[in-house]
Amino acid sequence: KQRYCLWLTPTAFPGGLPRQLQQIFAEALGGPHIHQARLLDGGLFNTTYHVTYGEAREEAVLRLGPVNRQFLMGHEENLIQSEVHICALCERQGIPSSHVLAWNCSRRTIDRDYMIVRYIPSVPMCRAELAEEERSALHGEMGAYLRRFHQIEGDCCGEAVRRAFRQNKALLDAAGPPRLLHTDLWEGNVLLDRSPYDNIKSLLAELDNL
Repeated sequence: KQRYCLWLTPTAFPGGLPRQLQQIFAEALGGPHIHQARLLDGGLFNTTYHVTYGEAREEAVLRLGPVNRQFLMGHEENLIQSEVHICALCERQGIPSSHVLAWNCSRRTIDRDYMIVRYIPSVPMCRAELAEEERSALHGEMGAYLRRFHQIEGDCCGEAVRRAFRQNKALLDAAGPPRLLHTDLWEGNVLLDRSPYDNIKSLLAELDNL
């Protein structure tokens, strides 16, 4: 089934597309020429674009943070910074995730946080035509990566959590160290690519909206 793409228009960026998109890539990657950009669907908080840039026509994904930040809940703030940090942790642990090329939360160029990641040629798992044995194998692979993900320990808890621990210390003596927890792993957040060497799809990235 043909997937429809929305091409960027000047109204997608305040002040016009060519200038601000070029400014973002100049700030982040040194000013490569932008050949083309299209709006991607599926995001809830961020606005996401597929961008082709540079002499080699490399492909990247630009993710812009939320516009109306005053409506965000506390745990929804600083999403771009959190995702950059999580991607770095996953890379160190060998967990499939986006490779971050650049990010910026200064809001000098545009009044939104942003990150640029390497484009992954893929299809969301929820849109892939999978046999039951393929789906079962992928769920097992996802489970193995999640086990590794959930073993990543933090070095501290937030202040509110610290107070709760102190106030209920007697009840929490058995509590272990803080660990990462993925709470949004549905098939729309899993990217797949069919290997040219076999007939089974392999997991490329499984992390989004942590």
